[in-house]
Amino acid sequence: MKEQLFCDRDQDYLDFVSAVEAKDSIKTIIEEAPCVQSKHEKFHQAIKRWWKKHLEQIEALPQTGNVFELRREFLETISKALESQGILDVYKIRGAFADYMNRLEADFKSVAASGWGPELIPEADCKQRSENVAPAG
Repeated sequence: MKEQLFCDRDQDYLDFVSAVEAKDSIKTIIEEAPCVQSKHEKFHQAIKRWWKKHLEQIEALPQTGNVFELRREFLETISKALESQGILDVYKIRGAFADYMNRLEADFKSVAASGWGPELIPEADCKQRSENVAPAG
């Protein structure tokens, strides 16, 4: 990464490479770097593995009814699954996941109490999906 952004000015200083024309160029160079893309891909694969492993617990929420236990376990397991990726520390992982769970808390409680009903899907989403489905025939 260092070589993609900097070149030697002298033994004590570095300059940006000519590809860095403005501050915005730095972001693009970093985001497009193969090492960064590879790291992000591994991170996303770890999230997908975690999700696949724990999806049944979410699906079983109407039977278990315990949103708080689900949250507690998920905070523990997702941080274990992602910390080794070296992108976020355990506190950032747990904070981000806690925020995610907080935003969905009412939905999870509704599922725990009433099951997976169609009322959980906003009407606008249902209309949009039905408009995108081609008629049979």
